[in-house]
Amino acid sequence: ELQVRDLPHAASLVGDILSGQENGPSSDMTLLNAAAALVAADLASSFDEGISMARDAVASGKAAKTLENLVAASNL
Repeated sequence: ELQVRDLPHAASLVGDILSGQENGPSSDMTLLNAAAALVAADLASSFDEGISMARDAVASGKAAKTLENLVAASNL
């Protein structure tokens, strides 16, 4: 369930995760990776806190907006 077929499928899956429409294993793995990054950056003191922060970023739309800004800045 964590494998994508091609680039369009991957892009669609990322969009679904960041919009909160995907709540399966792909979303879980994304939240876990985000939590690891937040802990490594000393922005979260634990994986539980990092996962909570990542969920909040998705729910508020901040995660999707960050991706949108990254795409705009990279001219993709």
